[in-house]
Amino acid sequence: MYRVAYALCPNDGAGLVAMAGDPLIGSIIADRYLIEEALGEGSMGMVYRARHVRLSRQFAVKILFGDLAADATMRLRFASEAEAACRLAHPNVVSVVDFGLDTGGVLYLAMNYVDGECLRDLLHREAPLLPARALDIAAQIADGLSHAHENGIIHRDLKPENVIIERVGRREVPHVLDFGLAISTDEELQGVRLTGGGVMLGTPSYMSPEQIEQRSLDGRSDLFGLGVITYEMLCRETPFDGSSLEIVSQICSRPAPALAARNPAASVPGWLEAVIFRLLAREPGHRFRSAAEASAVLRAAARALEGEDGGVTLDEFLAGHIEPDTGEVAIAPCAEGEAEDDDLAPAEGLAPATEDDNLVPVTDLAPAMEDDDLATEDSAEIKVTWCRHRHRRALAPVRVVLWMAAAVTFVFATAQVAESLALGAPRQPSRAWASEPVVRAHYPAHRQSTQQRLVPPH
Repeated sequence: MYRVAYALCPNDGAGLVAMAGDPLIGSIIADRYLIEEALGEGSMGMVYRARHVRLSRQFAVKILFGDLAADATMRLRFASEAEAACRLAHPNVVSVVDFGLDTGGVLYLAMNYVDGECLRDLLHREAPLLPARALDIAAQIADGLSHAHENGIIHRDLKPENVIIERVGRREVPHVLDFGLAISTDEELQGVRLTGGGVMLGTPSYMSPEQIEQRSLDGRSDLFGLGVITYEMLCRETPFDGSSLEIVSQICSRPAPALAARNPAASVPGWLEAVIFRLLAREPGHRFRSAAEASAVLRAAARALEGEDGGVTLDEFLAGHIEPDTGEVAIAPCAEGEAEDDDLAPAEGLAPATEDDNLVPVTDLAPAMEDDDLATEDSAEIKVTWCRHRHRRALAPVRVVLWMAAAVTFVFATAQVAESLALGAPRQPSRAWASEPVVRAHYPAHRQSTQQRLVPPH
């Protein structure tokens, strides 16, 4: 099944025809999964409800789009999702039970079927949610992330579309799914990526600054996405809007606005807003240390709001988690014998903050990120160029030196040519005397002796 108009199959060259319905409905995948209904479309494929022909049990089966299956990198990414998710077994994570290649050339991934509602649909219908309800959902998502991080997996594409809400009695249980952009922390340390240099995939509104800038990632990158989801549950809006480029520019250069600034109807106490801003801190070291710590704080805040018997009171929560002088969320101190992390400084910008001197304005950042191949504004995936706004000042002296070297080389080359002509030496074929030394000044690996190259043969 292809999303684009291929005339021929990219795998075997066979002719393709357009079909009015979904050809997979009613078919059997891998001799065991009877496809019954389409559930939705993900970033890499269609998801179906299927029934095992021998076990009479329901599964959710993801089928990779044919145009993606024709690409070797996308096949590797699909296999990466399956391998990553197979390592996870947690009540708040959708488990993968099977994956492979069907005899018909269809790449599939079978997951446990969760009979629930997408969080996106829930927010469209009921947001903003009551704070206690939103915090309970956020804390459980953090539990699932903590399990993934403990197994060396970073999700990288956490968003409401990738969370299914199951109702168990009177309780709502979220399940995190779709690890299509997940990476292993081992791969991160080794520099092994399935995305090329200068390209980043994700959903703009939920991407962390370090993911946009292609810095090294750890589990705290997922905490930023969790912060955006929690902000949206409480506010109905994400922190920033606009085109894809405008959103990622604001994420990298501005603190998140107060919830009331995005939706005046959002009624959230200031101390709870401080918890959300801790998740949304631009620097990873200013967020919670881990998803487990974030879950503990979110649960304590929920208990404080509800005033449960045996739980903490609001005063106890404020005393244990909020700095009385600044109103910011306190980061727990390092355990005895644990090395201090230089990045884990006191938080900045938990409430709307002043402009950071090291960050250029959005208007200056946008030109550095322009890319003719940028995805459409409403695309689930976005290709952005490396953000160089933090390195411009450091590179300025290097550019000056390179241009001075190019100028000296040009003057020297001109002098050599003039001397050769004055002596009556045979003139060599025309060359780009001005441009060639400049290019070689920028690419040291290709330098060679300018004097030997420019002196004519005798």
